[in-house]
Amino acid sequence: MKQFLNFLLEDRMLLGKSEKLILNKGDRLMLESNDNQKKYVYGITEGIISLNRKTEILDFLGTNQFLGLVSDENSKVHGEVLTLTATVWRLELHDVLSKVVQDDTGLLLFNKHLMNVCDNLMKKASIMRLNSTNRLLISIRNLALRFGMASEHEGVVTLPCLFTHKILSDYIGVQKSTMIDLLNKLAQNEKIVCSRGVISVHV
Repeated sequence: MKQFLNFLLEDRMLLGKSEKLILNKGDRLMLESNDNQKKYVYGITEGIISLNRKTEILDFLGTNQFLGLVSDENSKVHGEVLTLTATVWRLELHDVLSKVVQDDTGLLLFNKHLMNVCDNLMKKASIMRLNSTNRLLISIRNLALRFGMASEHEGVVTLPCLFTHKILSDYIGVQKSTMIDLLNKLAQNEKIVCSRGVISVHV
């Protein structure tokens, strides 16, 4: 998605109307202005941001992904910074869509973004049909593939420590106490390794 963000920011008019924001952990990214007159899109250049609906985490977004480019007006969602800091470009949705429809390249890149969003949400929907143990294990594996770091052991990936028990419980829809029990069960069955709050998994 880096190419898509570059495509947008190469437009001098769009760049002039955009705003680069340096955010801190816990900061929220709202998709509408306070007066509800503007709708925003955020292009992420650094950091990890959760996509939230009330207390539920729908997905996680990282570098070169977008928040707000695809949204349901009936579902009030917002972003929340999970890393210590995050850097984003805030643009108005109307300006982004206007730029996209003027250029075949823009339409192609926008379509790729839509496919990526749909793929992640379809995977999440499928996972949520599983029992809680498998729901957690597959979620950890998917997140490790997207955001994890390779360990010294071949085929083992470690999740960033920002994926806490609370974050994971909000993501798969269980209580935090249940999450701890599930992690212990997976560790006992050697499906994952938990050490000082850090989770590693075979992928």
